[in-house]
Amino acid sequence: MTITLSFIRAIDAGDVPSASRLWPADTVPGGAMAQPCKPDLIINTQGPLHLRSTDRLLVPDLLAVHLVRSHHGSTIISYHPGPEHHATSADSLKRRLQLTGQSVYWNSIFAIHADPTFVYLSLFWYVLYAWDESMETLYAHICALVRLFLSSYG
Repeated sequence: MTITLSFIRAIDAGDVPSASRLWPADTVPGGAMAQPCKPDLIINTQGPLHLRSTDRLLVPDLLAVHLVRSHHGSTIISYHPGPEHHATSADSLKRRLQLTGQSVYWNSIFAIHADPTFVYLSLFWYVLYAWDESMETLYAHICALVRLFLSSYG
């Protein structure tokens, strides 16, 4: 069973190299047809979005996991893009899975059911939490923009 989910994750801007190094600020995507543009007007839809009001980045992420079932034991295989993509690392996903095992809710499920699908399913809580945190960060940014607008024109 293989599932691949793309999602958005909020991270502190200080956790990654300068946003200007993530995407050149003086060009628009398009190879040879790239045109100079004001840096503040460029939005790379495939890269991180810097929300200056909260100093956080919304970064695209990917969870790709495969469950191999066997009578002798099951294996979960995950794919992780390189560090230049700022996606969730294997170590980070492993820590999340270990924390899941310490959760009273998930621990009780694991104690009752030996089915590895529940371990597999618990990984998707990470994606749901990341979406929730991203929407909260985006909401805070929009509120800051509205306050700025109202203070400028109010």
